Amino acid sequence: MTDPPMISVIIPCRNERKCISVCLDSVVANTYPKDKLEVLVIDGMSEDGTRDILRTYTDRFNFIKMLENPKRLIPNALNIGIAHAKGDIIIRLDAHARYDVQYLEKSVEHLQNSSADNVGGVRKTEPQENTIIGKAIAYSVSCPFTAGDAYFRVGSSRPRWVDTVFGGCFRKEVFTRVGVFNEALERAEDKEFNQRLRASGGKILLSPDIQCIYYARSKLFEFVRWILVDGSWPFFASRVAHKSIFSFRNFVPLAFLLSLVVSFTAAWFEPLFWWVFAGIVSVYGLACIASAVPLAWKERDLRYLLVGPLVFASTHIMYAIGSIYGIFKPIAHRTSATPVYQ
Repeated sequence: MTDPPMISVIIPCRNERKCISVCLDSVVANTYPKDKLEVLVIDGMSEDGTRDILRTYTDRFNFIKMLENPKRLIPNALNIGIAHAKGDIIIRLDAHARYDVQYLEKSVEHLQNSSADNVGGVRKTEPQENTIIGKAIAYSVSCPFTAGDAYFRVGSSRPRWVDTVFGGCFRKEVFTRVGVFNEALERAEDKEFNQRLRASGGKILLSPDIQCIYYARSKLFEFVRWILVDGSWPFFASRVAHKSIFSFRNFVPLAFLLSLVVSFTAAWFEPLFWWVFAGIVSVYGLACIASAVPLAWKERDLRYLLVGPLVFASTHIMYAIGSIYGIFKPIAHRTSATPVYQ
């Protein structure tokens, strides 16, 4: 890359003791010139030793800085990073991931050589723990049966225009033109921002040669709790922001759960609906098993034909329950105001 621009990498972080070293080591190993790089880790007042780890990196590398985020929420962290960024280009990273050695270089290259306003890549998923449940969860996160058409999760064979990406690479002026991240949202701030970006005429490019490894939760209870919250936010955030920021794929688990509830309830009044209910369950069960076959084949372990469907069903049902909660959850002490970058 000739005469590379100055870039600022911003990493929101809170209680990431298990992952932050892997993340920062991969950033340090990146091929982007270090004299054109600053890394801003915005810590949400971590209490698990993360801050001590961060200090070892700030002491060793003069391009890494730690900033504090007293409000502890991701949108606030991102806006703090944007406000302090010195680079002409801003790249958002997640502390829960490991990045390919050319991740930064390729992100900048695609941004400069395209008409995109935001560039991202493919997020491959690995388990935090190599247990049978952990591997099944990691597989489900990037499986089309559960991830739908989210290309940053399921992958793509070619570059394509999309509605959102993982992280993102932006010219700094985008935040002057569109505004920064909505601090009324605890989650889904990236979806809301990307929708606002596209509504202003902006374009979002996914390029499959930009890659990272995301470490999924490996304990079923932690994963289910995360899915429950994840399912609520597209709908709850839409109500907070006073606009629709969900997509068709967000409705699918809810439609599936409602079909089960409606057919099961109707069957008590009309026996014919027992066949409808049984048909839905049967087709879904076969789809779960079929979707688990590639994992069982890869691991050479038939147990995944049982564990995979368990994880798939947990994902769909808990996401649907979360969606219902997000639709009806009371909104208290929130505004939809979006800060403007100065």
